[in-house]
Amino acid sequence: MPLRRFRVLILVLAALFVLGLATGCDSTRVKTATRKPKEAIPVIKAEVTPVPADWPKEIPTYPSAELVETSITPTGKILTYKTKDPAYKIFEWYYDTLEAAKWTMKGPTLDVAQNLAIIKSELGSLSFLLDTRLRKNDKGESEGSTITLITPAPKLGGP
Repeated sequence: MPLRRFRVLILVLAALFVLGLATGCDSTRVKTATRKPKEAIPVIKAEVTPVPADWPKEIPTYPSAELVETSITPTGKILTYKTKDPAYKIFEWYYDTLEAAKWTMKGPTLDVAQNLAIIKSELGSLSFLLDTRLRKNDKGESEGSTITLITPAPKLGGP
């Protein structure tokens, strides 16, 4: 009887071994069959809205400024740019450029501590408002400035 148990045990082990091999092969095939092919990483193209065709050509654009957004509102048009330069530098460039082009500037405001500059400018019936402010990243670190140009210029304070 011990020999018979031994043979049964060997047969059971052999059957389990063969069954394991057969199952292992099938599971390999299943894994291969269900494995998804590597998907290509999608390419995201950032498209910037172009400057509106009727944007006044007389309004200067700050050198090295990158257009990030355009908006058309019931009261006018807004262009938003970004640059690595600080607001005071942008303010100085616009002030000098507008003065040389004979623009009338009203209410120039420069707050170096807040890194903020605002100029309302007029040339004949054309007007715009420059608003440049410090731009910070998620960590609160300076990343340059945001330049907003609004035409026609909104009324600033007063009656």
